[in-house]
Order: sequence, then C-alpha cells, then structure tokens
Amino acid sequence: MTPDASGPDLPTAQQLLALLPADTAALLLGLGAVATDLHLHVWLVGGAVRDLLLRQQGATMALPGDFDCAVRADQRSDGDGELPTSGWPPALALAEAMACWCERQGLACDVASFSSYGTASLQLEGASTPPRIDLATTRKEHYTAPGMNPTVMLGSPVRPVALLDDLRRRDFSCNAMALSLQDPLAVVFDPFAGWQALQRKELRLLHGQSLRDDPSRLIRAARYGARFGCRLGPGDRRQARRTLQQNPWGDDVPARGSRLGMEVRRLFCPGARRQRDELRDALAHLQQWGGAALLDPALADDPTAWRRLCWFERLLSRCPDVVLADPAALLAWLVPLPEPAAVAQRLQLATRTQHLLDQARLLRTWLPNLDAQAWPASAWSEALEAGAAGPAAATAPLMAGAVALVLAAGEQTHRRPLLRWLLGWRHLRPPISATVLMAREGLKPGPALGQRLQELRHAALDDDVHGLSGQR
Repeated sequence: MTPDASGPDLPTAQQLLALLPADTAALLLGLGAVATDLHLHVWLVGGAVRDLLLRQQGATMALPGDFDCAVRADQRSDGDGELPTSGWPPALALAEAMACWCERQGLACDVASFSSYGTASLQLEGASTPPRIDLATTRKEHYTAPGMNPTVMLGSPVRPVALLDDLRRRDFSCNAMALSLQDPLAVVFDPFAGWQALQRKELRLLHGQSLRDDPSRLIRAARYGARFGCRLGPGDRRQARRTLQQNPWGDDVPARGSRLGMEVRRLFCPGARRQRDELRDALAHLQQWGGAALLDPALADDPTAWRRLCWFERLLSRCPDVVLADPAALLAWLVPLPEPAAVAQRLQLATRTQHLLDQARLLRTWLPNLDAQAWPASAWSEALEAGAAGPAAATAPLMAGAVALVLAAGEQTHRRPLLRWLLGWRHLRPPISATVLMAREGLKPGPALGQRLQELRHAALDDDVHGLSGQR
C-alpha cells in the first residue's frame, strides 16, 4: 500500500484529545511536554486514534482505556553531530521521566521497562485516568519465516526509525494512524488512508504478505469487521484465500499457536449483549473469509456454531457448579472437532479447558455404541459418575460440563436422560445420612457403608420404595 498522508478533513490533536476526560487529556499532553524536554517525539498510535476518530463522527464507541504511543529520538544532533546514547532506547527514557512527572502531579505510577524490546509501560491509578500507557520505540519488523515472531530492528541514536516505517509494520490501515502529543494543531497522520477505509466500511491489510506473516490477523479481521461493521476488500479476501490454500505456516510454529490463541480469546471474551451480537457476526465473517480453518479444517463449514454456543451457555446458567477457565462460547465452538483438546493445547488454553474438551470427546465416542434405551436413572447416574463414560478420575463438575457440551453439540439419541442427569439426577443425595444409616443398620465407616448409601441413592433415583426401606 502506497503511503499518502493526505486525507479528507482529518481532525487535529486538540480536537480529538478534547473528547477524553480532562485529566486523561492533561496526562497525554504532559507526556508530550516531557518528551519535548528530552528532545523526543511521541505519538498516540493504533486503536486509540481509530476509536477517537469514530467517536468524533458520532459512533457509539467507548472511550479508549489503554493508550499505545510510539517514541522516536529527535534527529537534531548535539555538538558532535550525533545523538547522545544515554537515553537509548528512547521509550525507556521517556517512561522514567514521565514517572517523575506523575509523582510531581500527585499521581501513582508504576513503570515496567523492557530494554531488549525498547518498550515500557506506565501503570497509573485514578478514577478516570487510563490504567496503562504503553510506550514503544519506533521500529521496523521483518518476518524471517511465515508465522514466526518477527525480527525487530530499533535503529540507533544516530539513525532512529521513522514513524512511517513504524506504521508500516501494523496489521490494518485503520491501525496505522498517529496523533502528535506535542503539537495541538497537528492533524492525524494517516499515510495509508485508514480513515477513508473506515468511512467506506472496509478493512484493508497493509501489504500482500500480511496474512502469511501473521495468520492471526484474519481472526482479528473478523473481530474488527463485527465491531466496526466493516468487510475485507476484494483484494484482501483474495489474499486470504490464496494464503490459506498455500498454508505456508505448517503445524509446528509456536508463535502461530500463541498468537492465534490470544486472538481467539479476545474474540470470545464474554461481555454485554452488544458484544454477543458482535461475536455472532464475527463467527459469520470467519466462515466467509476462511479464518476458522486456521484452527481446524472441520470448523470451515460449521452452520450450527451459533446455536451450539447459545445452548451451552443456556445449560451452564442452570449449572452453577460448573466453573470454566475459558469463555463458554469458545468451548462450545471447539467441541465438535475430532480432537478438540489438541486444538485447545495448540491455542494455549487452560489445562482445565483441555481436560473438559477431552472428556466431551470421550463421551461423544461412548454414546453412539450404547444400548441404553431402557436404562433407569440409577444406571445412567452410575455410568456417568463412576467412569464408564470416560476416565474414572473425572470430577462431577467436569463430567457435568462435558455432558452440557455434548448436549449443546446436538446429541439426540440419549438427549432426554442426559438432560435429566445434568439438571436433576446428579444432585439427588441418599435419603438418609451416613450417621442415621449406621445407627439404623449397624454399619461402620468403610466401603460397605458407602455401598449401602449408593444403593439407597439409586433406589431413590428409580423411585423404588422397597429399596429405600428394605434391609440388606
């Protein structure tokens, strides 16, 4: 994409910062003033600029909470014609100076610096101040192999990386805009026409190898498309089809799994009703653009996905003992796969999530071979609770979560008893306590007592009055 900083009626820094709470705007302007004192340049970049532009145009966007800033050394030289090296990388020097500024303003501020990456973060406290400002030294990136983490080049005090080169490395044109925090009259720097693309409701990748470099961008495109009501342009859809057909990443690229996992968790992050509507639209985009196949080819054509997600969440609302480590909708999305736990492992989802998905897989394998049409409630309960349907070590909540997943996935043959076990049978306790039973039948603590309590519970499940009162 050819850079062109011109654009239609782009607003100034003063106009956009006026949309923020007064203390937040003052904080960012303070950052700009500190940068000026250090002979540095600092720009607000990425999503915050995009969201402020949309908000200025009347979109119902939430105000930015976290702010990403690009920091570059001033090209003016000292007396020897070279920049001093004591403040390199400049993002770290700016973070330290800004922490002192915050202290003078009475603001609590924690600084975390990462010298090898040329980045730093400022964690602020306060009612309306942003929770974090991330500072990054302007950089170039180069992908040595598809899907791998990029090689980062920070430049040097003598030859710092230009802002334009820093923006080139980003994913979409709408995220490649910058706003000076040092000149209130400076307009938004939009070299790749990101604002024009947003106004056309179009997502534009920055170059033809973007998805080859980082396939997780296709998952992000689906999320952005749903959030902003945008679609990939024809050229970028062709890039997606071509790159997916080539599959240049292979299956053993660690960076691919970690980045895909991060994007998938963001996609499925639970939230308000509006965000649920966005998730539904994002899943439709993933189907249309082929992004679902990045996780597993079986997800490429999945017309029942949304119904499955809704059913699982509905069942979980009646099972408070089932506590998940990852979003419910994400588990329901993965459950029909041949090896859902393996996909969850590649995405670096929680170990508990992997166990739950594997238990659901075992259950789905067990049910089709089961001749249990005449089974009483006690037989179903024993099978599900004693390990016949999977590992005996499965806890009751784990099995309950697996049953809910299988039901959501469309199990029909044994749907009625599974539902009754999930919502009722498994909660039924023996009609009398162990203490009363020992007094009544002369039993002592041990396996025999446990067996008798189980018999009484099974009898209660089957509504066998004689079993409840009969003597052993």
